[in-house]
Amino acid sequence: LKTLEEPPPHVKFLLATTDPQKLPVTVLSRCLQFNLKRLPPGLILERLQTVCEQESMEAEPGALALIADAADGSMRDALSLLDQAAAYCDGRLAEAEVSAMLGTIDRQHIAKLIRLLADGDAAGLMASVAAMDEHVPDYGAALDGLAALVQRVAVAQAVADAPTGTDAATVTELAAAVPAEDLQLYYQVALMSKRDLELAPSPRCGFEMALLRMHSFRPAAAGSSAPPSTPPVARPASAASAKSAKVASGGAARSVGKQAVRRESAPPAEAEEPAPSASPAVPPAAPPAGPNGEWRDPDWPALVAALELGGMARQLAANCVYRGREGNVLEVALDAGHQHLKTDALCEKLRAALEAFYGEPLKLRVSLAADAVETPARQLDRRNEARQQAAVDSILSDPNVKAMQERFGATVEADTIRPRD
Repeated sequence: LKTLEEPPPHVKFLLATTDPQKLPVTVLSRCLQFNLKRLPPGLILERLQTVCEQESMEAEPGALALIADAADGSMRDALSLLDQAAAYCDGRLAEAEVSAMLGTIDRQHIAKLIRLLADGDAAGLMASVAAMDEHVPDYGAALDGLAALVQRVAVAQAVADAPTGTDAATVTELAAAVPAEDLQLYYQVALMSKRDLELAPSPRCGFEMALLRMHSFRPAAAGSSAPPSTPPVARPASAASAKSAKVASGGAARSVGKQAVRRESAPPAEAEEPAPSASPAVPPAAPPAGPNGEWRDPDWPALVAALELGGMARQLAANCVYRGREGNVLEVALDAGHQHLKTDALCEKLRAALEAFYGEPLKLRVSLAADAVETPARQLDRRNEARQQAAVDSILSDPNVKAMQERFGATVEADTIRPRD
């Protein structure tokens, strides 16, 4: 310690370790500590390409990318894997052979699974798993690869900068083809399924069930959800028929809403009696123009219910209020508590739905409301709170409940009471 504190002028001590916590505190307190960072895969890939050029070794870019990913931030491990791959591939590094050596799944195969999920092709998913099974894959690693690719695609959707890497074209293609809400589902199911993989009858069964969950539990088609005030329809005999009935019900409601808009747009003398319909109709939105051609401000909650929107885009519309129209520009104000919904992708979906509803080119301007605004979502919350309070009052005023409270000294927890839908 004395030598460390007062070293001779010609002596410099350099201590290198991967386990600094094992060094005595008395030594650490006399040293400047520098923590080395993990190298990014891109930097490792550049170094591996330089080594291959200097060694006159042929290597496919995909093969070196696999080694860079497997190195997990360590250049030493990357060079060791490169040496092993050169021996395994007999001097020429091919992506398929390096993937077999590392026990990884072909990234193009993982990308194909995501495309099949986006297309809703369950038969194609099962056929792809059967083809994978011929190579005895590590299905845990396959779920890791699926989650990693989904994460890169989600980042590419959220960040404007183009993705980089050997699979940049694939990432860009999937980012344009797969909805953001579907990617979130795929990622969560992949993580949860890897945790449960050891409980499955076999790894293949667990992997197939993970893909089927992603296929079956995708967010419903845009606009398929009925408004809160719509009564429930009769339960179909199967899950598939239930899903189709739900879509049909939402489509019928939107159709009735648009018919109501067209009826109100016509002059009063030409108005017709509404035809009876078996499907519940949403409240009619205000028409785009009155009898004399003037613009009428829409009833925004009713308009939101009639729009063909789903998922996060419907949440965006439900947390906005209508501000006005100037030319072909519609302006809405977003509740400041939900400003995370103000993304280019969601705003574009809302604009496209409004344009399709009114049948004319429209632009959308979304601003943030400075104060609390009366959005459709807030109205729905108040209705739900009123129903909850009515249910509590009904229970507490029941004679039988009062008798049990008096006889047994029982209490009723109001937060456990739920009104019937």
